[in-house]
Amino acid sequence: MYCDLSIVDSSTNTQNDILELITSAICDGYSIVAVNHIKRGIIANEAISNISFYSNKDNVKAFYEKNCVKFLNGENSKIVNWEKIKIYNRLTIEIADQKELFQLGNQNAFMKSFDIIAVKPLNDKIFESILSAEVNCDIIVINLEEKLSYMSKKHLLQSSIDKGVFFEIEYGKFVTNNESRGTFISSFLLFNDILKGKNIVISSAAENFFMHRSPFDITTVFETIFNLKHDIVKPMICENSQKVILKSIQRKFYKTTVDTKINNSK
Repeated sequence: MYCDLSIVDSSTNTQNDILELITSAICDGYSIVAVNHIKRGIIANEAISNISFYSNKDNVKAFYEKNCVKFLNGENSKIVNWEKIKIYNRLTIEIADQKELFQLGNQNAFMKSFDIIAVKPLNDKIFESILSAEVNCDIIVINLEEKLSYMSKKHLLQSSIDKGVFFEIEYGKFVTNNESRGTFISSFLLFNDILKGKNIVISSAAENFFMHRSPFDITTVFETIFNLKHDIVKPMICENSQKVILKSIQRKFYKTTVDTKINNSK
C-alpha cells in the first residue's frame, strides 16, 4: 500500500483543487493519503472547517465519480477500490522558537482533532532541541533545501531512530525548484548516510499537480539519482508511513501493546 502523508491544503487552492489533488493521488496508486494543514508557531484553539470534509472518503469518492473523465481512468468510475483507500487529516507545526516546543507537550482540542501531528524545525537550533527532547508528535519534517549540520547530530539522529521517531522527506519542491535541487540531493545523501533508510518517510508536500508524482516515478527517481536499492526505497513510501499511522493512533489514545516472547533457546 503506497502512502503520501502530505497533500497540502494550501490557502491558494479551492476545495475542488484539494479534492482533485487527493483523487489524482489515489488514481496514481496511493492507497493512503493525508491532507496536510500547515500552521506557523504556537497553535491556539481554533477551527478549520474542512478538516473532516477532506478525510471523509464519501466526499472524495463523489468528486471522483462526478469528474472521472479528467483522470487516467477515463469513464470507468469503478476502477478504484475504495474499500482499501484511507484518508487522514494532518497538522504540521513549523517551529522557529524554543518556547513554541512546550505547546506540543500539552495538546489542545484543536491539535487532537487531527489524525497525524508533525513538527517542522525551521533552524538548526530547534532541530537539535527536537531531537534531544521527547516531542509529542508523529513525524519530524526535514527541510532538505536548507544546509543543516546533520553530521554533528549523528548520535542524536541514531538515538531518535531507537526511540521510534520518523523523519519525513518532501520531494515536491525538488521536482519543481531547479535552484534548490542541488542542495536537496547533497542534503539527502548526507542525511540518509546516517539513517541508512531507517524511519524515513517520503511524501510529496504537493500543493498542485506539478509537484506530485506517482509512487512508481518516485521509486525510480530515488533508485537512479540517489543510487538506492529498491528494498530501501519502497519502505519509505509504504511500510514506514503505515508505521506512522499506527504511532499516531497510539499517541491519540495513549495505548500501546507490548508483545512478550519467552526465549527457550538456551
